[in-house]
Amino acid sequence: MNLPPIIGSELLPVVERGRNPSELPSSAVFPSVQLASLTVPSVSENKRYIFCISKDLSSDDKENLKDNGRVLYYNHDLMSNLPPTSFDFDYLVVDLRDKNHRYFFLKEVKPIENKFYVILYCHKFEVEDLSNLAHYDNVLTKLPMKQARKVDFNNLLLVERLPKPSCFLSLAKYIFRAYSQAK
Repeated sequence: MNLPPIIGSELLPVVERGRNPSELPSSAVFPSVQLASLTVPSVSENKRYIFCISKDLSSDDKENLKDNGRVLYYNHDLMSNLPPTSFDFDYLVVDLRDKNHRYFFLKEVKPIENKFYVILYCHKFEVEDLSNLAHYDNVLTKLPMKQARKVDFNNLLLVERLPKPSCFLSLAKYIFRAYSQAK
């Protein structure tokens, strides 16, 4: 069998000797291919999620959260001056539009925020203003779609969403850059 030189010289000895390709350096397996490293967050099963919202969750979003775990909505009258570590939840929803909820976030969550994944859920036009006020693990304007497994849903909560490509917006930016360079 005539194999291309790269397969004949690099990969064939691995197969013949029965060695596991993962034991070899990546340059031996794919000498001419540079693989880009993807940053996929490592999700800790022990960490719980705190949603800081500035827009209402739709009924579908509430159902989606409920399907993936225990959802607790912060109630200032019942939960004030208690740390979030004392609550039993998978997803704690704190409404940043309410003064008491903001106070709870600053007093109880902020000092121990490394124990939780803190997600900001807001309108698109609020992202820049609200994301600068505190450290959030992710900023979402839309929750992920329903997933078969809870772990997949939780991973999607931490991954930055890809924007939808817009031909018109790209064309407008191109024309604006060309116009500003021409000046």
